[in-house]
Amino acid sequence: MRVRYITPFVVLVACLITCIINIINGVETLFFLKSLLLILIASYIIGAIGTAIVTKVTTEKKEEVSTDIDLEEEKEEDDQNVSAKEKEK
Repeated sequence: MRVRYITPFVVLVACLITCIINIINGVETLFFLKSLLLILIASYIIGAIGTAIVTKVTTEKKEEVSTDIDLEEEKEEDDQNVSAKEKEK
C-alpha cells in the first residue's frame, strides 16, 4: 500500500478546492495567496496525521497476522514433539 501519497493527495485536493472557490468568488490576489498558503499548511498537517494513522493501523494488523502465524507454528511444533515422545514410549 502506498501511504506516502496520502499527504500530497490531500494537499492537492484542498488547494484545488480553495483555488476554484476563490476564483468563482473573485477574491483579490493577495487574499487569494494568503488563504492558499494557510490551506496548504493545514492540509499538509492533516495529511501527515492521516498517513501516520494509516501506517500505524496497517503495521499493527501485519504484526497481529505474523503473531498468529507464529503461534500456529509453535503449536504445530509442540504437537509434533508430543507425538514424537508418545511414539518413543
